[in-house]
Amino acid sequence: MHRFVVNISLLLATAVGSAAFAQNTEPEQTLLTSSLGSLFVDDVDFEVKWPAADQKGLSVFWWNIARGNVTICTHGEKAVINYNLTQLIKSPRRPHILALGEYLSPGSCLEPEVVALINKHYNSHFTRYTKNQPIYLAFGIFVSKSLQLDAYQELELKWYPNDSTAESYKTTWKNKCTEAKVAGEIMYFDRTFPRLDFTVDGKQLSIIPVHMLMPWICDSESGVLGGTLAGKFITGSSTILGSGHPVYFQAKDLASKIDAALTNVAIIGDWNIPTVKAMNSATFKLFLRLGFKETTEKEWGTYSFPTSYNPEKSEHQLLLDHAFLRGKIKTTYSQILPIQGSDHYPLLTYIEME
Repeated sequence: MHRFVVNISLLLATAVGSAAFAQNTEPEQTLLTSSLGSLFVDDVDFEVKWPAADQKGLSVFWWNIARGNVTICTHGEKAVINYNLTQLIKSPRRPHILALGEYLSPGSCLEPEVVALINKHYNSHFTRYTKNQPIYLAFGIFVSKSLQLDAYQELELKWYPNDSTAESYKTTWKNKCTEAKVAGEIMYFDRTFPRLDFTVDGKQLSIIPVHMLMPWICDSESGVLGGTLAGKFITGSSTILGSGHPVYFQAKDLASKIDAALTNVAIIGDWNIPTVKAMNSATFKLFLRLGFKETTEKEWGTYSFPTSYNPEKSEHQLLLDHAFLRGKIKTTYSQILPIQGSDHYPLLTYIEME
């Protein structure tokens, strides 16, 4: 791998043939030559392993790309993500599946030329995060035209208990979000996840991209301890260890929808729950009990959030993006890659049938 510094504006105009890129005045960035193309990356402290030139398996590239608001995509960042996606798609190691979270429709951080390049190589599918909302936040699922997709389903998930306490639970969280002055957040607690079914080497394989809801801001900013360090600590620990928060119930509903007949399943995406070594999350245990194994590289210090493009300037480095696999499948590669262009780093996983 080779690194050198270059002015991004010299490259963006030729990356996808867009004259708009030539106007960019992005400061110098670090360019890394890798098996996935020449990419603008962040310098990170954790070890990064790029896929081998002959890496085997079906590759799934998950990336939470836009943070849900096109106005946050500054021109510089917009240029970086377009350049990097162009390089990735044009590389010999083009992923078989691009699963892009917070894909905005209508409107996106992606330039028309990049969308056209995606459409050239992939078949496109879109699933709105929340069914009863306008097409705003969505999963952009792009499947290589070399793959045969057997079925595309949408799983609507509950974030509250499936019992008589459901309504009072929903009211409690609605009040928390209102008190935290983010009342609109509650409408995005409902989530719909896509499920992709394939036949690979004569065997069934299901892939479920996920982006769990994020109730943290409603919880940590409300109540007597709202906005305090103690309040944030309590929220964080309850999210990691507890089984009474909305992410847990959403994951529990997802677990209930995974048919026992689905032998080979990969769940990949932004779980909004950090991995903490030697501390298994109650949410993750739901899937461990179903026979799933987390495959994401978890070397000390590995994180997927925040990146250099995080507008909140969070100082907490968290591994929020994870891959879980079950069945007669394996992965020889599952890595967070410090590619610039969003507030999250992408996760690339190669899946092989056994």
